[in-house]
Amino acid sequence: MIYLVVDTWSGMFVGTHACFHGPDWTGASQALFNAFTNKVQFAKRYGVEITENEWPCHHVCSQLVMDRGSEYTDRNIESMLKGEIGLSIASFAPYHRGDCKGTVEKAFDIFHQNAVRFVPGQVMKVPSKEEQHASRKASMSFEAFMEKLIRTIIYTNNNRLRKNNHNFEMSRDDVGFSPRDLYLYGLEEMMIPPAQIPEERLRFALLPADKATVRMEGVYFKGLYYSANKIIHKQWLDKARNFGRYTVEVRYDQNSTNFIWCKDPESNELITLELTDRSEAYRNQIWQSTLHEIELTKQKQSLHEEQSFANKIEFLNKLDEIDKQAKLTLDT
Repeated sequence: MIYLVVDTWSGMFVGTHACFHGPDWTGASQALFNAFTNKVQFAKRYGVEITENEWPCHHVCSQLVMDRGSEYTDRNIESMLKGEIGLSIASFAPYHRGDCKGTVEKAFDIFHQNAVRFVPGQVMKVPSKEEQHASRKASMSFEAFMEKLIRTIIYTNNNRLRKNNHNFEMSRDDVGFSPRDLYLYGLEEMMIPPAQIPEERLRFALLPADKATVRMEGVYFKGLYYSANKIIHKQWLDKARNFGRYTVEVRYDQNSTNFIWCKDPESNELITLELTDRSEAYRNQIWQSTLHEIELTKQKQSLHEEQSFANKIEFLNKLDEIDKQAKLTLDT
């Protein structure tokens, strides 16, 4: 699954993400995070050495247009907007109108023509059932695929012709016709560049949100317990013990149960909560398998309680028989 984030005015590829799952919010949020952060280290991770000027995209947009995929739920979009990173409007393209998001659709066409074409191992829309599974014929590593993707994006950003948005001022200032030329000119002359947002705030804003319960044992979320020194010092657990449980909004990573995040309602400070020893059995797992295991545990517990109740009845009947036998013995 490949995600692309494109600046609609300049045609600049500002972010991307490739994964083996989806479409889902995990992949979409990773693409947005990539769009909002520096690309030098990202490209270096896959063996591509670039300067910041070659892919100068690390700005949070003010407006975002998405297709109507199932991953873009109201809850996920609301969580992103409430993250307070400078994004104020999130809208959707009309149904069955690919021409209304032609910049992105053309971007996929460019990528397929120049980078992917036919790769042995790719899954076709109409597979031949009698052939060996595509995963057994793969001839390219994920790292090599990402290198091709990054190099294709950089080449397109620096060479694609974008003349329709060229105005008089841009011609006067001898601005080039590539998406990168338009993008940089727009940042310098046509808008106030947005402030650089710390990565921790970006991650928090792009994570899905949910409710958790503060209890005396810790913050209870989806069957697991979390805690942190900060909430202990702020007496969250004492408050729950003395005045009753209460709910807080948290953010979580669907790929790991180890941590969840929340904001201090008084200082607005981000707090990282870690899995406690009480839930240590679920460390280093993804949420899907964890929730499945929790349900299995509940079922096992229910069967145990049912068997325990039957054994208790049998135990009490046995004691009653002993009492009756003892009474008969005394009467004789």
